[in-house]
Amino acid sequence: MATYFLRSSHVSRGKGSLATRAAAYRAGERIKDERTGVTYDYSDRQDIAYKEVVLPSDLAGRADMSWTQDRATLWNAMEHAGTRHNSRTAREWLVLVPPELTPQQRIALVRTFAAELSNTYRAAVELPFTNPARALTGAITMHTS
Repeated sequence: MATYFLRSSHVSRGKGSLATRAAAYRAGERIKDERTGVTYDYSDRQDIAYKEVVLPSDLAGRADMSWTQDRATLWNAMEHAGTRHNSRTAREWLVLVPPELTPQQRIALVRTFAAELSNTYRAAVELPFTNPARALTGAITMHTS
């Protein structure tokens, strides 16, 4: 029987969170926060099964939007967009995907959800997908501006 879980939260400077740090961790990458000068390196994570940046349908594929595919550039732009000391620079959804689905079905399901979020909020959506061997089988986290 499928189990459902969804948690939504904000990445807020007021709570000490940074979009660059959250994105680096979720995607298992190395990202330098240009605002603070701190580098967050999670490139040694072995549990990232899939990652992708989804754009609103009218912006996807445009040559002038290619910069959004570089996570460091994308998430530094989000940090620079928040001008207040307590700015909310991203939203995060953690979703538990049913283990009964095949890996391709999981990715398709989450891509659909990410596309809906991207189109609704008119923002880039970071779509890292962790290895289903982890405790939260197929956990997906999405960041939007």
